[in-house]
Amino acid sequence: MRGRSLRFEVTFWYSVVMGVTLLVVGVSIERVAYNRISASIDNSLRQSAYAVINEVALLEGDLRQIPLDSASTVLNPPPWPPRYVQLLSVQGEIIYRSRNLGHYRLPIDTAAIRKRQSGMVVSPDMKLYKDEPIRVITFPLPPIKKRQMGWGQVAMSLHDLDRAKKKNRLALAFTLPAAIAISAIAGWWLAGRALRPIDGVIRTARRIRAENLDERLTRREVDDELGRLIETLNDLLERLELNFRQISQFSADVSHELRTPLTIVQGEAEVALRQGAKPEEMRLALELVLDEAQKMSKLVRNLLTLARLETGQHRPQFVATPLAPIVEDLAEEGQVLAQAKGLTLRLGQMEDAEIYGDAVLLHQLGFNLIENAVRYTPSGGHVELSLITVGEFAHLIVRDTGLGIEESELKHIFDRFYRGDKARNHAEGGSGLGLALVKQIAEIHRGTVEVTSKPGEGSAFTVVLPLKTYMGAESSEASGMPIVERTRS
Repeated sequence: MRGRSLRFEVTFWYSVVMGVTLLVVGVSIERVAYNRISASIDNSLRQSAYAVINEVALLEGDLRQIPLDSASTVLNPPPWPPRYVQLLSVQGEIIYRSRNLGHYRLPIDTAAIRKRQSGMVVSPDMKLYKDEPIRVITFPLPPIKKRQMGWGQVAMSLHDLDRAKKKNRLALAFTLPAAIAISAIAGWWLAGRALRPIDGVIRTARRIRAENLDERLTRREVDDELGRLIETLNDLLERLELNFRQISQFSADVSHELRTPLTIVQGEAEVALRQGAKPEEMRLALELVLDEAQKMSKLVRNLLTLARLETGQHRPQFVATPLAPIVEDLAEEGQVLAQAKGLTLRLGQMEDAEIYGDAVLLHQLGFNLIENAVRYTPSGGHVELSLITVGEFAHLIVRDTGLGIEESELKHIFDRFYRGDKARNHAEGGSGLGLALVKQIAEIHRGTVEVTSKPGEGSAFTVVLPLKTYMGAESSEASGMPIVERTRS
């Protein structure tokens, strides 16, 4: 894992963007300024060219008669700004040049002259002497007595322009790194200020352990990205706390549930191994050991089923499933349980209902409800199975005339290992997982489980499942729920 911090990343990219922006702006400003000055020079050259044309027009003789020391400021410009004048014959020979040219001559752009016989031509920047940059405008002189007089040239030095351009570039070369350094320092400070709350979140998160999962990150009053992140982390911590408590409770419940059968197994094994034990005592001890082993095996199977249902290790096989045949099979299997305890099990109202579901899981759901009803109904009572449709849903109802459930216990009966006070009897054989499986299987089928009960009068469990007509196969398969093997609680 790289050690580069988010603060460094923000500062780095902030400096890069700022540097590129300053460079583009600086170069653009320098270019715009150069273009404006260049246009001003071209305009000044044109004005000087018109002045030369007017001065030559006043002459009505041979241009060779113009003295080199002419007092005309047009033909002999003042020292500043540095301008040069040169006149050419029609053949391109130099017939006059200003005093400030000395023995030098302006470059002649013969190609421009041949290309354009009338009008003014501004040649590309040239060199005069000692690499002095100049810009030259070439123009035809006015005819005298209908005779072509030749060509005129006016040049202006670009030395100051080039020097200003170099100074600007040099200033940009120095100011740009300084500006980038300043922006980096400012970006580092701003990033630290912006990320300071995240450091607080990190410190708080590092303090949270299994022992203090109830601690939460300090909420922000501003609804910004960081505030939403803190809310999300607090929600995550709340879920983790709930899951951790459930796991801790689950471990404690499993330990409690296994302690009694293991104690019985140990005690009966000691009886069987005791010297002088009679065959009948040994046989009875082994039967008790086998019975407790079967209970522990059932407990483990139920736990495995719940784990598979909750973790999604397998997917249920959702197909169009009629519920009536499943309920009839459950009634036959339930008869055996009911008769063994002296109860009556009968079918009540039966209607055709078809859903998208897993037949194995649905059978296990119904069997767990019947087993639960038979276990907590005294001898002589009865259990009734019904299947009806109400609107868009099928209702599977299991009624009994058993002990009933206290109102305060109704909200806990679907919890793992929960058994009401009246049912806290290990001899009954219940593990407290049957109804938890019922609830989980119903939710896999996008259904619910409802219960009504009165102490001493019995209970009614109603499983509500969406009918096939109102639930497409695609939506059922899209639920992504696991498939499990059939186990009985």
